[in-house]
Amino acid sequence: MLITGKCPGEKTGEGTDRWNPVGVFWVLYLVEEVENTLSEWLFLGEQSEDGVVFQCGQAADGLALYHWERLNGRPGSADLNWLRSEAERRALVHPVPPDGAGILPVAGPLAYQERYWLGWPLRRSRPLDRAAERLADPESLLRGVRALIRDYARLHRAGLAVGRPDWRRLRYDGRAVAMPDPWFREHLVRPELELPQGLAECRPPEEYRSGGSGAAGDRYYLGLIIYWFWTGRLPYELRRGWPTAALRKGELIPPEVFRPGIPAEASRLVLALLGPDPERRPGTDEVERVWEELLARREVLPASPAGVEERERTVVRGYRRRCLARRAGRILATACGGILALGALSLWLAGEDRPLADPQGIARQFYDQSRRPVAAAAAGEAERWSRDFRRAWQRRMALAEAVALAPVADLEGLRLLSRDDSRAVVAVRLRWREFTEEGWRFRRSLERLTLERRGKGWRIVGREEMRE
Repeated sequence: MLITGKCPGEKTGEGTDRWNPVGVFWVLYLVEEVENTLSEWLFLGEQSEDGVVFQCGQAADGLALYHWERLNGRPGSADLNWLRSEAERRALVHPVPPDGAGILPVAGPLAYQERYWLGWPLRRSRPLDRAAERLADPESLLRGVRALIRDYARLHRAGLAVGRPDWRRLRYDGRAVAMPDPWFREHLVRPELELPQGLAECRPPEEYRSGGSGAAGDRYYLGLIIYWFWTGRLPYELRRGWPTAALRKGELIPPEVFRPGIPAEASRLVLALLGPDPERRPGTDEVERVWEELLARREVLPASPAGVEERERTVVRGYRRRCLARRAGRILATACGGILALGALSLWLAGEDRPLADPQGIARQFYDQSRRPVAAAAAGEAERWSRDFRRAWQRRMALAEAVALAPVADLEGLRLLSRDDSRAVVAVRLRWREFTEEGWRFRRSLERLTLERRGKGWRIVGREEMRE
């Protein structure tokens, strides 16, 4: 292959190739990256699943097997360097876990086949929403998210955020939940998987108020992942397909409603993580400590739901009572609204003009209607008999407009009484307009206005009446 040293897209003179040292460096750097990739990894060919192109790559030492996905788009060298430095920085704090579960650190980007790839340890697993139906004993409910809680706590202790989970990449292999580091979610192609209704709208409540969440938002997402893993459902009642109303109010469905046998302490902890107040959510260190204690105390993990039937019955009964109360409230509000609407309709019908039996009543009704402003503005049936009333109202409205728009006083004159570098006094003569039942009345007044210099301008500091 002949390397001419041209930068990509560069045009040269006719018949010759102009040498460019920057272009030579760029080509050699790319070749070196590809050679390094081939020396460290053996790729097994491209595949596609759910709209995502990926490859399985085995490390040269034959130990590690990674899942590699293409970067979304074609990032520049600055973006690639930033991604690589972020991946290395996060891997120092959070290396590959020995059990291959929890938050999987992301490696790369690697250059291969003219594209760049991000990878993480390969796990044979299934999507998380299909895992809940196969879980039976309470211990598997706790052990399944143990590694995830451990990694959240580890990253938070290092001062690193986790970010919003990539729900389509959450997996379960029968032992533990795992997902690639969500920090790189925006740089990967989104899988074409349909999420449960409302899951994408589940955000920390503070995001709907202020737009930010931080570490408290990570704790909320941790609770949501655990709840979804346990039940395969959302912890909120959807209203018109959206969870936001219940989410912002903190109206949570206890997980026992969908999954019997969950330890009471673990259930309370997850509901606390999902609470609307970020200050009251337990820290990840506390969650990790409580989780380890629960796993160590075997007596709180009954082999069957029989040991917790009474507690679950109480929780489910309480939740159903709250649901019935909310529904009864909505029904009552609807009924009251209907009654009020019927009452308003009956009053309107009662106020409709009905024919009167005697001539005096007809005459009284005509004059009562004609003398009102609404009737004069929009004539009724007796239009031809009420034209003089309408003209009278038009004249009155014109007069009212003239009175309303007229100034309350006229400036008749100004006279400078005194002035120096910092202070000035001005005499002002005004002619006041007052409208009374007898018509316009006028009066005159004399005022003294005191001004002081403020920078390059003047400011009024006093106003008082003067005698003629």
